[in-house]
Amino acid sequence: MSRALSNALLWVLVVATLLCQPAGPRGAAQAMDREALSRKRLIYRFNFEERQQGNYEDLPRHWFPIGRQLSGLEPNFTRQPIHVDLMSRAGFSAHGAVRFDDKQAYTGSYSLRMTLSGSNVGAFLEVGALPTIPQSDYMVTAVVRTTEMVNAGAHLTAYFIDAQGHRIEASVTDSGPIRTNGKWQTVSVRLLGDYPGAVWIGMELSALQPSRDVQSVLGKHRIVYEDVAGDAWFDDVTLWQLPRVSIETQSPVNVIRQPERPRLSMSVRDLTGQALSAQATIYDHHMNVVARMEQPVGGGAPSNMRWIPTLPKLGWYLVDLVVRDPSAPSSGTDALPVARSLGAFLWLGEDGPLDVSEASRFTLDAQGLPDDQMDLLPALLDQSGLESVVVSCWSRKTTRATLDDRAGKLEGLVQNLLSRSRRVTVSLDPVPDELALASDVDTHSPASLFIPGKANWTPYLAPILMRQGQRVRRWQLGSPGYAGFLATRDLPSLVSTIHREFAALMPQPTLVLPWRLDVARPRGLSEVDQFTVEVPSGILPDYIPQHTAEWRDKASPVSAAESVGSLSLRLRVPSATELTHPRRVDDLAVRMLRAWQAGADGVSLPQPWTFVADRQTSLLPDPLLGVFSSVSRRLAGRKYLGSMPLRGAECMIFGAASSTGPTGAGVAVSGGMLAVWTRGADASDSTMEMYLGAHPRLIDVFGNRSEPATVGGKHRVELTSTPIFIEGIDPALALFRASFKVDPPFIESLQVPHERNIVMTNPWSRTISGTLYVLRPDDWNIQPRRTTFSIAAGQTSSLPMQIMFPVSEIAGTKRMVVRLDFTAEQRYTIDIPVDLTLGLKDVDFDAQLTLETDEKTGIADLVVTQLITNTGTRTLSLYAFSSLSGVPRQERVLAGLMPGQSTYRRFRFVGAGDRKAGASVRVGLRETGGPAVLNKVLTLDPR
Repeated sequence: MSRALSNALLWVLVVATLLCQPAGPRGAAQAMDREALSRKRLIYRFNFEERQQGNYEDLPRHWFPIGRQLSGLEPNFTRQPIHVDLMSRAGFSAHGAVRFDDKQAYTGSYSLRMTLSGSNVGAFLEVGALPTIPQSDYMVTAVVRTTEMVNAGAHLTAYFIDAQGHRIEASVTDSGPIRTNGKWQTVSVRLLGDYPGAVWIGMELSALQPSRDVQSVLGKHRIVYEDVAGDAWFDDVTLWQLPRVSIETQSPVNVIRQPERPRLSMSVRDLTGQALSAQATIYDHHMNVVARMEQPVGGGAPSNMRWIPTLPKLGWYLVDLVVRDPSAPSSGTDALPVARSLGAFLWLGEDGPLDVSEASRFTLDAQGLPDDQMDLLPALLDQSGLESVVVSCWSRKTTRATLDDRAGKLEGLVQNLLSRSRRVTVSLDPVPDELALASDVDTHSPASLFIPGKANWTPYLAPILMRQGQRVRRWQLGSPGYAGFLATRDLPSLVSTIHREFAALMPQPTLVLPWRLDVARPRGLSEVDQFTVEVPSGILPDYIPQHTAEWRDKASPVSAAESVGSLSLRLRVPSATELTHPRRVDDLAVRMLRAWQAGADGVSLPQPWTFVADRQTSLLPDPLLGVFSSVSRRLAGRKYLGSMPLRGAECMIFGAASSTGPTGAGVAVSGGMLAVWTRGADASDSTMEMYLGAHPRLIDVFGNRSEPATVGGKHRVELTSTPIFIEGIDPALALFRASFKVDPPFIESLQVPHERNIVMTNPWSRTISGTLYVLRPDDWNIQPRRTTFSIAAGQTSSLPMQIMFPVSEIAGTKRMVVRLDFTAEQRYTIDIPVDLTLGLKDVDFDAQLTLETDEKTGIADLVVTQLITNTGTRTLSLYAFSSLSGVPRQERVLAGLMPGQSTYRRFRFVGAGDRKAGASVRVGLRETGGPAVLNKVLTLDPR
């Protein structure tokens, strides 16, 4: 059933919050008041003020230095295994200072100071100082200050200890390195009371040098830099008892599909018996509040809550459960939080399964999952509606001793997935640390294992190939996110070796080669059946088609022996720490669209979820999982046909996979779809108005469906930076619109007739004929305004026209609107807007209007500054002019403006600055002795 989402992404305790107050009398007074509110939860505080109680030793009572053999200890002390381990722990200095300090303190007069002297330094709490209550959760908080630490860091560590004096390793929780640059900072770690054998609570305060990161790509070759000196101070180390707070849904992976509605089960278990108030708030991916509920818990009230929230639409939602103390002086949502937990879930539409022929094109990349998380993959695929997955052959912790367990786990997962008709690819990434160390290869470069002279890989891989090779044919030679073996010399020979080794242990292996899109495509590979190519997040979505150009050229292999496998793109999206969720949603949707435009055979997404492991392993879905699932259904069975020009927006046309394409005839009406969004990261919202077909449907990136509004026979669609999908459209009509253009679209601002052609392509399978009428601009002289046309199937027609515009026409973008009344498969009457540009081809003209006030007289002038550049190859002679209503027109001569030369002209309208904001000035250029005239209008900024 459900899994607890009680991972404390954000646990807030009363005093943990107030400890962020600045030091000093006022902060201390607030701390005392708030502490009184939560005295039931305060177990113990080490404030290090023991000098006043007669302790003149270096360390406070119950604390001992790590890594030092002490004499004069009680016999019982050395009988505790954890004491012996901590006193003999390697890497800790026998000389680094660990003692009381009266120069720095957060509260009171003393703190505990630790000084690095090359090695680590720390102190531990003796066994027996802090007993634990069974099945209780705790939080340990401390206020920490560090100086001169660049690579090293302070650490707060807590864990449970059993009755025999052994540390319960699974309970260990560490703050990670803390560096505060001289400021006091509150840190905390949480202990979950899920260990029946726990009797005591242990703590360690330390200043640690960096250790070698086993997860590093460089492995043992990574250089580790240490700090020569540095100090850390600890104060107010406090143990608190926490309520147990959990959030669950009816789904083990927190993905719910219609017709089901999300059902939340929340609990607050508190051993103090205190009456509390629990408030649950639900946010959408824009972080807008969409639902809220509140109820008392504890103190005689039920501790469990059941809630079926009313949600506005399908999508990703964040659940914020806050537990407060209603007895606090403040009330309502201002009351101090006692505990807090966050959960997340996806609510998706009732989409059917993907077609078998399309299912393999959309893949979830689950490489690197540890054993305890693999069990959730089948449910995740079921609920997300995806059919294809990549799993890892090993984990980094796999050893020869544990290989049978891992192989059994993989076998059970593969059997489960294949029984549900899923497509499984097994990846050799990551290489187990034990094998990588013995072979001196990077853990993310499994292909390097097959280089002659490396350690024997057979004991690690052969048993798995022999057990799974009969059922799984697709084997991926690493993760495309790493370029570890991309520089391997003689890659074709290496791949041939790998294929030969695999073929000896299984029938007809299919090799998948990982690569990166920002690395040149490999050549000469004859045994590779598919490339999975990483698209780094640094490659902007709009450039994906350009980057994949060399991969699409499948007809030109280097040699006859080279086979060019299919191309799948693994899409990397910036993390939530780099972009907001709305922008990440936009990014992924556009990446998928551009991948289809580029002709990719498939797309994959790496782990759009977060696994949490508090009391049970559970999964928090990322908004990207919902986008990937929904957009996959929009793209399945469709191919990119072309783009329709829209002002300020992108509009991609898709048709059924059997469609002929933008230059052929006979496009099927079924399966037609548009994908539309405003252009650019900061694009403003806009509206698209056009006839889309008999029954168009709007579908957003999470699968929400709606009908477009209809105004005057046209459909109106509100556009944003998030793509909207319009299904049920006539793709042939969309392609006809996309082909319509005025050639060329640039019109030079000359007072002469301009010859242009209206170009149209017929995408239907029959001849179309009808009438064309130019509606706007209605003050232009366009001949002919009305004309008839007939275009054979698949052919392009060019209709001549002549254009003249008024001498006062302002330069810039001009919109021509053409009405077409014609018959194809049916009768159509549509209006098509076309943007034209009016200007001078050899002149770059810019102008600015400013207000200048004389400080002595207070009189304001309007000043026009013009910048004129000759961008052509011939010398120009021009007049620059500025005209303001009610004031004589001003002109300046520009004689002999050489190619590439720029010049300024200024015009001053004395005393005109008192005109109201919004006053306009007409500026421009005209050619001396020629027909060229360029007009612009400047408006005074109302600010």
